[in-house]
Amino acid sequence: MATRKLAIIVGLHRRTMATRKLAIIVGGYLGDEGKGKATQTYLHRYGYEDVRRNRCFEQILCIRSSGGTNTGATVYTEDEQKLSIHMLPAGAFLPHCNAYLGSAVYLNMKILIKELKMRENLLGKSQLGRIFISNYAHVVTGDCLKRDAAKEAEQKMGSTKNGVSIAASDKYAYKGITLKNWIAKSHGWRKLLDRYGVETVDPIDLFRNVVEPNDWNMVLEGTQGVGLDVNHGFQYPYVSSGSFSSFGLLDGVGYALAPDDICMVLKPYGSYFGPKREAGDFENDEFREFAGEFGTTTGRPRNLCWLDAEQIRKAAALTRPNAIMVNCMDKLNWFAKHGKQWSIILDDEHRIDFDDYAMIDGKLTTEGALFIETIEEYARASVKFLGVGPKHDDVVER
Repeated sequence: MATRKLAIIVGLHRRTMATRKLAIIVGGYLGDEGKGKATQTYLHRYGYEDVRRNRCFEQILCIRSSGGTNTGATVYTEDEQKLSIHMLPAGAFLPHCNAYLGSAVYLNMKILIKELKMRENLLGKSQLGRIFISNYAHVVTGDCLKRDAAKEAEQKMGSTKNGVSIAASDKYAYKGITLKNWIAKSHGWRKLLDRYGVETVDPIDLFRNVVEPNDWNMVLEGTQGVGLDVNHGFQYPYVSSGSFSSFGLLDGVGYALAPDDICMVLKPYGSYFGPKREAGDFENDEFREFAGEFGTTTGRPRNLCWLDAEQIRKAAALTRPNAIMVNCMDKLNWFAKHGKQWSIILDDEHRIDFDDYAMIDGKLTTEGALFIETIEEYARASVKFLGVGPKHDDVVER
């Protein structure tokens, strides 16, 4: 059977130079899948080590194209410091790695400055890569924060009260404020961004004049998970304020890019916030404490659920991955150690329960292999990476 093809005909620009390589890291469930680890894995696969050691001229760009401080990521520096970040992409905290915040990002300026300062203190000025931010990214104002808190008190939707949904509402009601206009109204912010070397840019100028001519490799780090996509989320209205599928993330860049790799990231269980409940929910305070399942942004205990294979099928259809990373595989062994089962939900009436360890000495057990094969069957893609620890190199490549 022949595969179907879709051609999109556009006016050709006289310059056809393509960027060297692009990977998209997509959350395949309800967020909190460990996308920062996958981002750093692909940065290293795309030549970050050569850039760091000055062995070649390729440059690396880590992109965040959507979301705001309603999301959080945990990353580890090269000297194994644990960082909780909310605004900058994971690659920004690697020496000599450049970073870009795209047009669909919602900027909390105070947290941005805080993370820029933290980055400079960690790396030192001599090791800082360049930071670019789209002029068209919208700013989360103090008024957005107040209105979000009031809305959550009334609706109780599980908001992090970081003002992102309000800023998004204002954006589409033509009442929002872009970074370009925000800076024009406050010279002090321009000086502060200059202090940390931030370059505010038109995305088309950035990619045409800097990225493409210099053949930069890129990794686009997704936020949230496909299940929370405002257009395609599995449980509207319990979703977030952006589009987190592979094509939604590309739209937020502000420049048309074609991916070489799409990596969908999962954990072997789901973790989420909000009043909506999942079919595979399980309550286990001891495991939650062991696994550290508390929000990076809020510190709230996360709700836990077993993966739903049908949701994985939908997520894969929205992302079309050529690789899957399943993080936290090592944490599954807790259940066998304590005489408890772990599971995957197939449909309303069927599930697979497991009693054995998932991995031993870095290798899948028989039951661990069945679990991974089930994910592959529903996603129609290969699980190429297994996360077995918190750091970027705690990865088993299959």
